[in-house]
Amino acid sequence: MTSRVYGIETYSGTVAIPSTVSYLDVEYNVTEIDYSAFSNCDELEKIEIPKGMILIGDNAFKDCINLKQVIINEGLERIGDNAFEGCTSLEEITLPSTFYRIGEWAFYNSGIKSIVFTGDKCATIGYMAFYNTKLSEAHISNVSVIGDMAFYVTQLKEVVFGDNLNSIGDYAFYGTPLKKAEFGNNLESVGVHAFYMTDIESVDLSKVTNLKSIDYAFSDCKKLVSVKLPQTLEEIGDEVFKGCAMLENVELPQALETIGKAAFYGCSRLKALDFPASLKNVHGGAFNGCESLTSLEFPSKVWLHLWDYESIVDGCNNLKMVKLPGVPLPVYPIFNQVNFETVYAVYGYDNYVPENMAELFNAQTYETAVLRVPVGTKDLYSETSPWKYFANIEEDWSLEMVGIDNVHKEDNCSIWYAEGKIRHNIATDVDIEIFGADGRSVLRCETASQSVDISDLPSGVYIVRANFSGRTIEEKIVVR
Repeated sequence: MTSRVYGIETYSGTVAIPSTVSYLDVEYNVTEIDYSAFSNCDELEKIEIPKGMILIGDNAFKDCINLKQVIINEGLERIGDNAFEGCTSLEEITLPSTFYRIGEWAFYNSGIKSIVFTGDKCATIGYMAFYNTKLSEAHISNVSVIGDMAFYVTQLKEVVFGDNLNSIGDYAFYGTPLKKAEFGNNLESVGVHAFYMTDIESVDLSKVTNLKSIDYAFSDCKKLVSVKLPQTLEEIGDEVFKGCAMLENVELPQALETIGKAAFYGCSRLKALDFPASLKNVHGGAFNGCESLTSLEFPSKVWLHLWDYESIVDGCNNLKMVKLPGVPLPVYPIFNQVNFETVYAVYGYDNYVPENMAELFNAQTYETAVLRVPVGTKDLYSETSPWKYFANIEEDWSLEMVGIDNVHKEDNCSIWYAEGKIRHNIATDVDIEIFGADGRSVLRCETASQSVDISDLPSGVYIVRANFSGRTIEEKIVVR
């Protein structure tokens, strides 16, 4: 271990750390630079790290303001926290094949412009490692973990991520002029605001096989034009592409189940969205401000959740057609700001059409749009609010009535009937819908409690569907 020698206040010029030292006629290998060993050595200009050195310790060269060159030989594995913080003259560093970890704040407020990993070991870059630097070049294809804010407000314009990359931390590239990013196939997580306010122009995640969800990751990327998502992606979370005004095309994955709140808010050039049949949940504000959208065709069993917004299409001034999901809609003026030409409604049974007391549509839509409904249901729609307000209702042979046809369960989530109430153990806000044996909806409510009074329902067999946190479960119950 190398540490500050008593009586020596500073080092200057070039220092070559020996690979071995002798003490009392015993030779020792030098494997570590101790905590703050060279910190505040204002006149230190060059340091040579010998072969076999394993660790540069915490604060080892902190505030060595004239350190310009660090030569590192094979063997080094780790750079500690704050090791080169404040080294304002240090502009580049190359790490050997043995290296695998950069500590937190390691190059914070330094002059570093270039970092090169030469090996193929899975490496970790710690929290805020390059924060407040002018780093513009990073060869990090072997890195597996990029910590929170690791490259926050650096000058990076391009990075290539290899197949080792497993996770990208929160705010990792926040505010950088990053234009291009290529992703390998083993990425599992992308942190909140990881690419927030970057200059990224395209995102290709199509090779990724393990990524299940993303939240906020690319919001306010004003130059983002195209996105390719992995087919394994199940959730496009909250505000993922919010404010991406240049975004034109997004191919939604076939495994997608949830689109989060404000996910595409303000994507004014987004022209079309082809929803997969797997989609189950769309949250409030998801498409607000998508001025170029002309149509939305929801799969039959999508739930619309509007706890945070009262609409999903406010500001969609060119939206002319909507195909509604086949479940009752929330009691909000969801489509009130849009003048539709055609509305497709796909639910309805022999003696049932779900009633909704909200002004779902505006006066112009009710007066001029055509409401197209399944064959045999026109009279039901004509008698039920708010559908009866449509001046033009036509039956359409292409529309099939939908209901519930299966039961889906999950571990640790239960629904049961007891003493006139539906009860469950789900500790969050829940959408509850109850279907009769014929598959038609007979009751729907939103609740924050763990029970729903159904004492007014007649005896019979029912299916209860609970929708919560982007997940759906169903259970069959018997009311006696």
